[in-house]
Amino acid sequence: MLDGTTLVFVEVRARGNPLGGGALASVGTAKQERLLRAAAEFLAVFPAHAQRTCRFDVVGYAGHGSAARCEWVRQAFEAR
Repeated sequence: MLDGTTLVFVEVRARGNPLGGGALASVGTAKQERLLRAAAEFLAVFPAHAQRTCRFDVVGYAGHGSAARCEWVRQAFEAR
């Protein structure tokens, strides 16, 4: 997605059970590496976006139905 001129890659995670750290905690180092590779592939396929500033956000949902809670972490991690 675009946030102004910034290209944002968003990972959406959901967890019904908060044990194990919840949805946001499920985006560990290995998942971040996969997201970085996916972003690099996207930029290779769509080079017009290659000069944009990029950001990695994570949206986490916890719970079910009306009790579900959403948390959006902007710039959850940075490319290494």
